[in-house]
Amino acid sequence: MTDIIEVIDVIKELCTEKAIPKNVRSVLEEIEELLLDNHKELAVKVNSASQMIENISLDPNISSFARTQIWELSSILENLIDNNNN
Repeated sequence: MTDIIEVIDVIKELCTEKAIPKNVRSVLEEIEELLLDNHKELAVKVNSASQMIENISLDPNISSFARTQIWELSSILENLIDNNNN
């Protein structure tokens, strides 16, 4: 089962990758802050994070490796919301 902490760990790992551009790292850090915000419901946080991830995945300046990692993060977020709905 995926939880917020696992997602945060993946984000932190991505932020250390040299293949991830600085602008993408900054969005990933925003996503991390959003997910750690205890004042919002999980569904709202995950949906907002998913939208942000979709936007950065469309950036033509990122490498295919970085894009694949971002898509993987998106998949993990989808699993998070699916697991909480069950």
